[in-house]
Amino acid sequence: MKSDILVIVRAFLEKYFITTILSIVLAMVMYLLLPEKFFITNRLGVIGFLVFVFLVMFLVIRFIIWGYEKLKNNKHEREYDKKKEKETYEEIKKFTDSLNETEYEILIRWVKNGNIPYVKNQSFDLGIYGGGLFTNFEIVNKTEIQEKDGEFLITKMQYRLKDEIYECLKYYYNKYGTISNFKR
Repeated sequence: MKSDILVIVRAFLEKYFITTILSIVLAMVMYLLLPEKFFITNRLGVIGFLVFVFLVMFLVIRFIIWGYEKLKNNKHEREYDKKKEKETYEEIKKFTDSLNETEYEILIRWVKNGNIPYVKNQSFDLGIYGGGLFTNFEIVNKTEIQEKDGEFLITKMQYRLKDEIYECLKYYYNKYGTISNFKR
């Protein structure tokens, strides 16, 4: 029985040296502090009691270490997330600063009105609007709609932000009150 215990302790020592030593010391201290005729030692015997206390102490110490590491990792993750958020916000401001005044106003209109589509005649001049916002299909969805105007069929273009872009812009606009470096 003692050789089996030594094999187990050796395995614990190899993987968790400090935790194992600390658990053994705490088990011995508990045994020394208990009265001689303690009911658990009478039931389990001295070796059984020491093994039991060792395992309990080992688990408690490992739980404390796990909790500490988890808190430490969460702190690093929060710091990384804040850094990423700041970088993303700076990229958004850089993009919106590159827009002309009309495009910026349309972008803000989308953010403020819940991304309601912006409708223009198909022949509208992108030169007036810069074209950057309306031709960037990674950001904007474009749909062709046709309306009947008397005898004629009129083709119009409907633009709106992609949902993930809208949610991102709305988040930063609500958080910071702007999505530009400049007051417009």
